[in-house]
Amino acid sequence: MKTKKLLERDILKQILEYLEWNKWTCYRINNMGVWRANIKRFTFSGTAGLPDLLAVKKGFPLLFCEIKRKSGIVSDAQKDFINRVKESDNGWADVYYSLDEIIEVLRVLKENYPIN
Repeated sequence: MKTKKLLERDILKQILEYLEWNKWTCYRINNMGVWRANIKRFTFSGTAGLPDLLAVKKGFPLLFCEIKRKSGIVSDAQKDFINRVKESDNGWADVYYSLDEIIEVLRVLKENYPIN
């Protein structure tokens, strides 16, 4: 039997539901094209490099999640954003390809940021 490959939106939905179930407040960041009637085409609207998801929970660093399929390509702007967050020491950012990776990240965060 052939298994269906998950799309990015399916992986994002799994991760979003899991984070919310674990009491994280999540914000979906939508960058998209906007139809410009005067030039008769779509143009990019948003900030290049912003991740798909921001998750917040008291006692933990901000968690920025760029969600990709295994075959997904991470843009230079996305790599730059992730590196800036990592260098800031104020957040946790990376590219995630599965729910299992987020489960591991939460385990590591719980070990390193114990709540009083």
